[in-house]
Amino acid sequence: MKRNHSLKERISFKFDLIMSRGIIAKIMILILMTVVFIFIFGLLASIYLGDIKGLFFWTSWKTLMYTLDPGNLDGVEGSGLYIAMMCIATLYGMFFTAILIGLINDAISQKMDSLSRCRSTVIAEGHTVILGFNETTFVILHELFEANLNQKRKQVVIIMDDVDSIEMNEKMNEFISNDKISKSTRVFCRSGVIYDNDDLTKCSLLSSRAIIINATDDFNTIKAILACTNILNKKPEQTDSYTIAVIYNSFNEAAAKIAGCDGENNDRLVMLPLQKTLARIAVHTSRQPGLSKVFTELFSFSGNEFYIIESDAIFPRLYGKSIVQINHMLINAIAIGIFKAENGVIINDPNNVVFNQNDFLIVIQDDDNPLLIEDKPFDILQYPIVKAMPTEKSVCLVIGAKSITEDVLIEEPEYLSKQSEVIVADTKEMIAMNVSGNIIDIYKKHGIVLRKEEVNELYSRETINKLMKKYMPDSILILGNVDEHYEEDDDEEMLKVLLYLKEFKEKNKCSFNITCQLKNVINQKLASAIGSDDFIISKHIAALLMAQISQTRKVRQLFDSLLQSEGYELYIEKAAGYVPINKKLDLYSVIHAVSLQKKILIGIRQMKDGYYTDPVLNPKKYNIDGTLKKYIFGKDDYLVILAEEYTKLEQ
Repeated sequence: MKRNHSLKERISFKFDLIMSRGIIAKIMILILMTVVFIFIFGLLASIYLGDIKGLFFWTSWKTLMYTLDPGNLDGVEGSGLYIAMMCIATLYGMFFTAILIGLINDAISQKMDSLSRCRSTVIAEGHTVILGFNETTFVILHELFEANLNQKRKQVVIIMDDVDSIEMNEKMNEFISNDKISKSTRVFCRSGVIYDNDDLTKCSLLSSRAIIINATDDFNTIKAILACTNILNKKPEQTDSYTIAVIYNSFNEAAAKIAGCDGENNDRLVMLPLQKTLARIAVHTSRQPGLSKVFTELFSFSGNEFYIIESDAIFPRLYGKSIVQINHMLINAIAIGIFKAENGVIINDPNNVVFNQNDFLIVIQDDDNPLLIEDKPFDILQYPIVKAMPTEKSVCLVIGAKSITEDVLIEEPEYLSKQSEVIVADTKEMIAMNVSGNIIDIYKKHGIVLRKEEVNELYSRETINKLMKKYMPDSILILGNVDEHYEEDDDEEMLKVLLYLKEFKEKNKCSFNITCQLKNVINQKLASAIGSDDFIISKHIAALLMAQISQTRKVRQLFDSLLQSEGYELYIEKAAGYVPINKKLDLYSVIHAVSLQKKILIGIRQMKDGYYTDPVLNPKKYNIDGTLKKYIFGKDDYLVILAEEYTKLEQ
């Protein structure tokens, strides 16, 4: 969410000349020695001059002057012994001055070295902290840049990791100079261990808005969660900050939750179980081509995204109205549900969900500008309700039995019709490791066939061709490891499989959907040239979700709601199942037609010149000249909707 309010901030460096307790201690000892020296010599001089009570203060003062300013020695008067004592005081003064200058010089040198190595503390308020510097950091930063564009004052981001500070600054400066939307954000890099309490103090965690833990493995993530929670829990009354962390392996989720517990309501940690999240997205996109692009836009700050709006000038005119009625009035957004303090996110039948005072309104729009509404509800075109199109049985080939596969297989039956088939192909060892026996029982319950295809060499051309000829799947899901350590090896195998599938499609003149799980965004660009347009980029999705949640914590509940198999979810379904085809329709009428089937329209995907365009979310309702925009839907066009379940009417 882009924030619609500014944060009070103040940025300064602690530029103390004396930066360590060791230097302070040395200076204090030096001063104490000087005081003792002046006392003794003042006492001796007053004794020598024969008047202790009358001259002690004067002789001590003169001793101090000769100590601090050796130039005064040429004016000293008295006997030889007194002059000798003042000479000693002057020599001590030179000794004192040399040591003091040396200590100050060391302090300045250490401070300058600290600054060059990014070791100093940044004092800030309402800022975002990113713990971990890697490829994903730049994705998160770009999203934060986008979110901060409409802020009146510059927002602050602090990045810390135990890497070479010079290299980190060089990469960051290059990235900022190339990113044209970075003008509203100041970025400070700090060098330190992301789970070390002393290093974490450099990031002013207590006054931060949110802490994004961007480690590359679960073990370091859990340690960072523990360290951050410990700091935040020491002064809970002084901070509303929270941590956001991605856990790659489901086995580590329990440990992460314990590490993030604040001792009261477990409210310090927002944990993203990436394996389950990717599995749900993978299942959705494998059945519905183009849906990965919908997820990417909704999860990012560019284009249209979700907003949970707390207040707006037009709210009094919307109170007491259902989501359908509100959508008959909104000009620049689409309402999908409400957020209640006691119940959280509520997305349901748009005819029954009513927006009341003290509720938050959940909308999809292009920016967090004020909502615009018609003066009166729009008159909807009335026509007969179109019967929903049935879901046909299908064959899905899953290439790769990895740690994520079982989560995928658990989700898959929720979106398939009876008598469909799912085939899991991999080596015997990998299937035995990642596909448990109880999965077969789940598929039997749903009336879906699950097959295990054991092969010797999964990623060979011969194996891929054999699998394709044997099963002729409608959709193909290529899965890799969620663990970051397998990044390049996994992507190389994926790209080879995509090339084999492209060759098979061209030779056999057949059609099938491909969803591929990749790790590297650069490899996605290569894969796009092969012909598939559905990719799940593990790092990219994790970065988008963390950036969104760092701006608006409530959005986590919204994402959870949309990604679970229960409740309303995202679907791309044939427009012919909702509206008449080849007829000019305004968007208000299309929204109304979809609501008649208890669903919510959020976008469209149409075919142009034989190719599908990218899904368009929150389509324009008006032309530039202010007239109603008309849409014509063909038999091959789709609507992007929110629905409780995929249409499963059998023929």
